[in-house]
Amino acid sequence: MRKRSIGRSTLPTFSLGLATLGLALGGGLVGGCSTATSSQGVNGPPGSQAAAAAPLGCVAKVASSLQPVGEAHQGSTVALGAFKEGPLAGKTLAFVADEDAHAVIVVDVDKRTEVASYALGAAPSQLLIMNDGRLAVGLRSTSKLTILHPQNDGTIAAGCAVDTDAEPVALASTPDDKTLLLTTGWGHSLQSFDTASMSQKARVDLPREPRSVVVDDDGKFAYVAHAVGGKLSAIDLKAMRSSDTRILANPQLMMQEEAQQTFTLTSAVTGALGGKPEMETPGRFGTRVGCQGFPITKSVAPHGRILAPQVLVDPGDPENRAQGYGDANNPTEVTNVTVIDAGTQRIVPASLNQQNMQDRFFGRDPNEPQMGECILPRAATVDAKSQTLLVTCLGIDSLVAYDATSAAPSTVEKARWDVGSGPTGVAVDSGHQRAVVWSQFERSIDVIDLSKVESTGTGDSHAKPDRIALKPIPNAMPLAVVLGRQIFHSVGDSRVSKDGRACASCHPDGRDDSITWATPDGPRRTIMLAGRLQGTEPFAWGGTSKDVRDHLHHTFERLNGQGLRNVELEALVAYVESLPPPPRTSNEDQALVAKGQAIFNSKDAECSTCHAEGGTDKRNHDIHSRATADKKPLFDTPSLRFVGGRAPYFHDGRFETLRDVLLKTDGTMGHTKQLKPNEVDALEAYLRTL
Repeated sequence: MRKRSIGRSTLPTFSLGLATLGLALGGGLVGGCSTATSSQGVNGPPGSQAAAAAPLGCVAKVASSLQPVGEAHQGSTVALGAFKEGPLAGKTLAFVADEDAHAVIVVDVDKRTEVASYALGAAPSQLLIMNDGRLAVGLRSTSKLTILHPQNDGTIAAGCAVDTDAEPVALASTPDDKTLLLTTGWGHSLQSFDTASMSQKARVDLPREPRSVVVDDDGKFAYVAHAVGGKLSAIDLKAMRSSDTRILANPQLMMQEEAQQTFTLTSAVTGALGGKPEMETPGRFGTRVGCQGFPITKSVAPHGRILAPQVLVDPGDPENRAQGYGDANNPTEVTNVTVIDAGTQRIVPASLNQQNMQDRFFGRDPNEPQMGECILPRAATVDAKSQTLLVTCLGIDSLVAYDATSAAPSTVEKARWDVGSGPTGVAVDSGHQRAVVWSQFERSIDVIDLSKVESTGTGDSHAKPDRIALKPIPNAMPLAVVLGRQIFHSVGDSRVSKDGRACASCHPDGRDDSITWATPDGPRRTIMLAGRLQGTEPFAWGGTSKDVRDHLHHTFERLNGQGLRNVELEALVAYVESLPPPPRTSNEDQALVAKGQAIFNSKDAECSTCHAEGGTDKRNHDIHSRATADKKPLFDTPSLRFVGGRAPYFHDGRFETLRDVLLKTDGTMGHTKQLKPNEVDALEAYLRTL
């Protein structure tokens, strides 16, 4: 167990962005529904040739006896349930969203055996067992929400499919079970559905890359974690709206204000932004930004606390050049669990971990690999009995237990267990005092005894979990890609970096962290990888890398990594090139898009001169964008592929929106000054479809 005291820190203040999102109600539109085909699923044990049951639609005529075990209102890649009737009555079953197999796998946790599988025909994200026994599953690769009907023998019958925004990711339901909530990653939205009919009730636009969602105890607000940007979105579920103000959670400033006045959401905004606006810039004056905000959950005892595991990042001062990527004098990334008071919707200052930073890193080489740090958190839940926050960590393949009652949970680690490679989901079976962890890379389930984890004690971390290995799947991914995925997510790997960062630290889900890093060449914004490599070379903002292998070599050098052997390098390249692009579904008005395309290709606008068909001319240009710390004024023309979902823009991230880019670069990058507002709308709409 590692206990760390909380006290006044002499280190620089660190800050995390908390954003409540602005939105206009999308207007109670009904989502498109269809009945799933019976050929999609397979009933019976894996390998069974039994015919699938007839589709039952969104609502089954006969209620299932399946009931959720543990937390019934938040989704994950693994959910626990038990049937009241039938041959499996009373047994704890794990329903697993197997991304690699494109299936839901059912496992008998008590007997440690597979029961059934259901082929989805698409990669699933999270799943959730509803209180009426239906199983909701997000299909990330096809932008569908599917409803399935588990039967008393463990098999699954087809239900219906509902159209969603691009890339459904996470699920949650309200305490009254009347509303199902769904976040969409690339569609950057929160959608709500009526659980009785599965018709869409409303839609809320969110900041980039929303992931997990949880509903507070009163059912009034939903909280959404974001993979990038250090943001947390709070949505009023009654009005389906909220503010779009970013809050910088500066702990010293927040504590000063608290002593002077009652702290409200409005005063937080005024104090954090109005008092010292220079603190907005990550990397300057020790300011940190949040990243890897994949999981979020809520405390059970005490109630009213939202727990958001994430990472605090120091990217270095963008106005100064650095030796590598970030500030060599400070630890680049540190584990953190931010605590939000659901009653006041404000961050608990102590949870920002300053004392934790001092205890862990004072007197140490900041570039020394931080072995065992949970800098790629992916799933979280709370064990109510032991008042423990459980977090799965990629890269170190561990389940880490923190004190859920602490004002700074990550400063009090109670236990940790080794689990299978790639843990992406965790659920608690409170009746049997055990946790169930799903590890996607290894395709295994670990069953962990929680009986020795007490609210003030330690768990038996040395006890080996019971591991259930799922059966091999046909047409598995090539071994080179499997190895490359491991390397990409490897934390504390000296081959990749000296300070412990993984490739996935800057490229969550193979995309980008939205952060501008201080580098030897000046400020450099992380570039998205997934779906953007083929035909877009040379790489790097200066066009200095002729291909992916060359670029990786330079990246490892800047990270002070030892580098990979040829076979490892080829495996990493194979994985990076296999990363699936975001879905190309679009809600844009097609007439507006066509108008924008014509403007893009016009001789007057000259956009296509350098970006033919949204691509790149593979040349460097001086567009008068040189920043203070830049060595050279020339920059490579980037591909515009998926440009609508990867703000901020330019090499130093100076522009927050596409509209800013279009309106503030006239004469240096195309000509837009002569465009009318509706023409700018059209051009922006077209760019979002690339």
